[in-house]
Amino acid sequence: MAEDRFEGVRRAILLGTENVSAADLARRALAVIGKRRPVIEVPYGIASAFAYGALAHAELVTRRAPVLTPAAVRIARLGLAADCAKARRELGMAQTPVDVALRDALEWFADRRAES
Repeated sequence: MAEDRFEGVRRAILLGTENVSAADLARRALAVIGKRRPVIEVPYGIASAFAYGALAHAELVTRRAPVLTPAAVRIARLGLAADCAKARRELGMAQTPVDVALRDALEWFADRRAES
């Protein structure tokens, strides 16, 4: 999202250099962290059922964030895509390649987890 310093510019600007599927994003994340795991694509009904089960397990057993939520499945089903042309044009924002941004984000999350 655009930062507050860009007054007068609509704040709901999504940033990114390419649109990738959830499965491709998962494959890229696994590659960044050096793990070799299969990424299984399933129908939304199965994913939704699993998400409700994961949510119940998280709330009743682990008390930790679920691996997948029903809301995440609903959002994924929308197949949303973003166009960053407006951010480049109106804000002059440089874009970071998806793989670099993904690596940076995963490192940030790992650092936060280590701190807690």
